[in-house]
Amino acid sequence: MYFNIHTHKKTFNCSSDEIINLFPSEVERISHRLKYSIGLHPSFIQKKTLNSDLEAVGKFAKKENIIAIGEIGFDKTANIPFDLQLEVFQQQLNIAEELNKPVIIHCVKYFSEIIELKKSSTIPWIIHGFRGKHELTSQLIKKDMYLSFGSAVLNNSPSLYSSILNTPSDRFFLETDDSEIDIKQIYEKVAKIRGISIDMLAKDINKNKKSVFNY
Repeated sequence: MYFNIHTHKKTFNCSSDEIINLFPSEVERISHRLKYSIGLHPSFIQKKTLNSDLEAVGKFAKKENIIAIGEIGFDKTANIPFDLQLEVFQQQLNIAEELNKPVIIHCVKYFSEIIELKKSSTIPWIIHGFRGKHELTSQLIKKDMYLSFGSAVLNNSPSLYSSILNTPSDRFFLETDDSEIDIKQIYEKVAKIRGISIDMLAKDINKNKKSVFNY
């Protein structure tokens, strides 16, 4: 079975298992039959709703089928001061650590800050939608982070291929994010890049799923 670690859309694909991302304003979508992550994205931080958004994350994160906190993190392209992004990230990280749930991280141009913050956290961190170069890949792996690759793998980028090849099999996830692409296409492309069968790739990723999410 394919595992899609991060999607904004329920696909109803019987051959895939997926974690559906929720923003605090989307909690009415929760179904007990599905698995979710919940978090306040750095680009959507608003002071007028900040307290209620964080309260929603804390409340709904306690549900058994909310299996990760995310996507949370940092975005240099967002018109949000870094200090506020950091405060919101830290509060959500505290929720994740209290509940012992992994975090799914959105990061744009703040990777040195992410690497520094990881030093004080022992829960699993997954960088979603990763498309960085080999040097950054190595830095993140050394800090025990997981990398999740998405639809960018279909764009024939040699630097991204290098990152895919140099990510250990026990630090690896795949995702569709908000794209319309079937997760199977991403598995097929990544298996070809890594020179292994789709079955072997799926086996590796399902081992990681069990290790990080305990199911």
